[in-house]
Amino acid sequence: MFKKILVPVDSTEKPPTQLAVEEAIDFAKRYAESEEFEFLIIHVYTVDSKMTVEEKREEIKEIFDMVKDVGITNYKALYREGDPSKQIVKTAVENRVDMIVMGSGKLHDRSTKGKIEKFLYGSVTEKVIHEAPCPVWIARP
Repeated sequence: MFKKILVPVDSTEKPPTQLAVEEAIDFAKRYAESEEFEFLIIHVYTVDSKMTVEEKREEIKEIFDMVKDVGITNYKALYREGDPSKQIVKTAVENRVDMIVMGSGKLHDRSTKGKIEKFLYGSVTEKVIHEAPCPVWIARP
């Protein structure tokens, strides 16, 4: 049984993030009755981003509110700084999560920029899939 799930979020404007949160909530509703169940949401940011940390937190706040609004009470909002895939995996290990639910991100970005970035750096989702200590559920558009 899944007692703890981790949901990485990047931006509420990106459909894969919204879809991942919705699927995670649907999944969590099945297990949220258990007092042992825990829903972790993580947002990883970089200092060199154009937005301040406070602006990023405000942008992501609506996702945290969405979780509260559906009645999931045992959740934690986590903010980490650094490389997203490394921080997601590190958080999964430290918190002994049973499953990660995340959006597909750039795996389906067919733009030239998306293809170049994936070739040079790989996608966050792809790295998490290969390094995660638990199953990874991918919400695809």
